Amino acid sequence: MGRRRHLAGDRQCLAQRIFSRGRTEGKRCDSSAPDLLAKLPDNLQAINSATYDATLDLNSKPRETNTTPFVASDYYSPSSSGAFASFLQTIDGSYSTLPADISTHLTAGGSTAASDASTTDGIFHIGADVALSDFNVSIDADFLKKGSNAYVRINKFPSLFIDLSALKGQWVAITPSDIGGASNGFIDPSSIQSFIDTSRDKNKKDLEQVRLLYQLAGQEGAVVSSAPATSEQLNGQNTRHFQLSIAKDKVSVFYAAATQELKDKYGDDAILKFDQATADYLASPAFSKLFDYLKANTSFDVWLDAKTGQLAQLSYSSRLVPPDTIEKLKDVEYILKFTLALKDVNQPVTVEAPSNTMSFDDAEILISGKSRAELYSPSTLFATA
Repeated sequence: MGRRRHLAGDRQCLAQRIFSRGRTEGKRCDSSAPDLLAKLPDNLQAINSATYDATLDLNSKPRETNTTPFVASDYYSPSSSGAFASFLQTIDGSYSTLPADISTHLTAGGSTAASDASTTDGIFHIGADVALSDFNVSIDADFLKKGSNAYVRINKFPSLFIDLSALKGQWVAITPSDIGGASNGFIDPSSIQSFIDTSRDKNKKDLEQVRLLYQLAGQEGAVVSSAPATSEQLNGQNTRHFQLSIAKDKVSVFYAAATQELKDKYGDDAILKFDQATADYLASPAFSKLFDYLKANTSFDVWLDAKTGQLAQLSYSSRLVPPDTIEKLKDVEYILKFTLALKDVNQPVTVEAPSNTMSFDDAEILISGKSRAELYSPSTLFATA
């Protein structure tokens, strides 16, 4: 019993100190684990360069025994309203569209470096392998940005959509004039720059709000550790591993506090807005039942550098068990897993433009199968303008 009280006290201490910059009321927390979590928002904001690797997997597998199917109608009443309840109401009807045999593996990674306050250079890679019964698709491509120019290399791409075989393995250079009026004039370069500037400002505001939500969650005790933090070696890095979960009895309180705080600071630009129907649902027995189901079938893990508290890796996984009433899915369950790994934070990143490239005009000619004269004749330009 004493050991249980000790662990409960540690978890309560963690809930009090997560995101609150290490300050607590009452009991002093001796563990450095909450301090590492408290540093995370500032650490993420301070990233100027890093190497990222992300994977997303969605796979079907034989259903395990003693699993409970997710029947969405069990978690709301016909009179339920609000965005959350509306989402639940669409789930049961969508099960019949799911394939019984699916294997999806998506990857994205790369390195970025801010060359100045408004420009970020980087090199990125994306890949996708999707198998739906007898249908298979593979995509593999590299992207590089250096200054105002971008470069694309297609390694794999299904000809089902468009035939890019002539470009495979070759870097294609895309300059601002290529995007604008130099060829077919589809997009005004000033519009592109305006979109980039607007997106940058919006992303900055959104990240500020996410950071604020992160801190509010800790202050309201909405985020707790579901197990004691452990020390682990991750790719040669000393880390602390946290298994985090949401405190059910704090969800509705956090929702009210967070939406009010965001409204006060960001007005109509708030990424989370108060909805009375949603607030009522979060305080209902139906949500309590839903919460218990989701908690039993999801996990969220975070690994932080043991010294600096910088993010090293995060992982989210979830299991979906379809209703037994869907005959083709009665022996199937789905596993979704997302992982993001971060390394070489604020270490020098050198991005060099490829030396052997193809121009965007030449790439257009290869894809279209037309000659330069045909593709860029006045009649063609006029027809596409």
